[in-house]
Amino acid sequence: MAMILNRVDRTTAVEVQHFCKTPLADVRRLTKQAFSKARDKIQAAAFTVLNHTAMDGSILEIPNTPTLREAFGTMSELARARISHAFDVANGLCLNAIAAPPDHE
Repeated sequence: MAMILNRVDRTTAVEVQHFCKTPLADVRRLTKQAFSKARDKIQAAAFTVLNHTAMDGSILEIPNTPTLREAFGTMSELARARISHAFDVANGLCLNAIAAPPDHE
């Protein structure tokens, strides 16, 4: 679920490889076919529930240094990062947080 929600316009193969390197993955290797089968089992209502209860996605202003501009890109000539945050409201825990380049410069 986290992989689908945080997808950054890459091919499924690249996303699966990237996901397998994260602590969220409980396997070292996952195939595109296995991912597609698992994705088909997710009920659409799950996305609605997450969106209304525990998800936040925003564009964050980050320090405007050359290193961060190169890593994350810019919007209006300032360094920006797109952030996504899944939060367990009942227990007050961050489940997942990701910073990525913004979709548009």
